[in-house]
Amino acid sequence: TSIGLGGVTIAQGIITFGTSLVDSGTTFTYFPSAVFGRLSSALRAACGARPGCGARPENSDCWRLEGDSTRPSRFPMMSIEFEGGARVQWPPDAYLFRRQPTLWCQAFADNGASSDTVLGVSWMLHKDIIFDLRRSQLGVAEAACPEYRKAPGEKGSGVAAVGRQSTPVAAFVALSTFTGCLLAAAALLWILVGSCGDCQKWSVLGGENPDERLVGSD
Repeated sequence: TSIGLGGVTIAQGIITFGTSLVDSGTTFTYFPSAVFGRLSSALRAACGARPGCGARPENSDCWRLEGDSTRPSRFPMMSIEFEGGARVQWPPDAYLFRRQPTLWCQAFADNGASSDTVLGVSWMLHKDIIFDLRRSQLGVAEAACPEYRKAPGEKGSGVAAVGRQSTPVAAFVALSTFTGCLLAAAALLWILVGSCGDCQKWSVLGGENPDERLVGSD
């Protein structure tokens, strides 16, 4: 297990990251204090060196973009490599979130007294995440997901936006709404199947996608 920034390994080792949890109910991503400190320092050093990130630091965890830029496209790519060799990219418009039109702040934080790692929604942005509970595996694939300027159902124009325009908070609202619909559908299906003794069993995940990257295993 390791995390890198711009192709340079910042921290590595299972003990360093503690127990890792992938949690769609957590908006930010949290690292043990030592990992968070190294990652934050490495990001500031990378953006302070030439040619820079096209932004200047503001407060302790934010960056003000320079010129006409509204996206942190010049920030380095982060990546997390899991045990077994699977590597997942973490782009700057995911590990940073937009607080103002030109102000982007870190979407990862110090996990405080805990020595464990929590990969939250900010790590899941721009990806398809498949939780295979039966086989204790996690599938991750890059995806061009639709995003929202406003939560689904909220009044106002510009609800849907194609491309990467939302913050992790908006993505979390959309994810929570979608999850709620799935739970309601699952409850209805359970009632229907449970009342029919002759019905065949349903498979939640039908077939396998060869393009999925398996991050965890038994």
